[in-house]
Amino acid sequence: MAGSFKPVVQQMQAALAEDANRDQTQFLVNTRQVDGLCSEATARQFTQTIDEPEAVGGSDCGPSPVEVALASLGSCHEVTYRMCADELDIPLDGISVKLTGNIDFQGFFGVGDGVRAGFGDVDV
Repeated sequence: MAGSFKPVVQQMQAALAEDANRDQTQFLVNTRQVDGLCSEATARQFTQTIDEPEAVGGSDCGPSPVEVALASLGSCHEVTYRMCADELDIPLDGISVKLTGNIDFQGFFGVGDGVRAGFGDVDV
């Protein structure tokens, strides 16, 4: 397990207090469809394959966009918990998050009147 992130939090707090213009950060991710429903996402020097399961028409060569969205939300929770715990001197041996998201495919495929596409709810 890595050391405390308290110094990082304190440095960022001091930098933001000194220069309020540093509060905005832009993130860049490029995606491109490679084959069928399989896409490739690149963020900085990292590349990830994203695809749909075979049951939805993909080739299952990577997690689905929905799974990647849930993974991003879970890891955001973990980063927040870790940094807050370190700032408050709360010892943690580890953090894990389990997420479930419910989607009604009627909305995505346009067959349900009034059924919205996307997550109906997400449980963390």
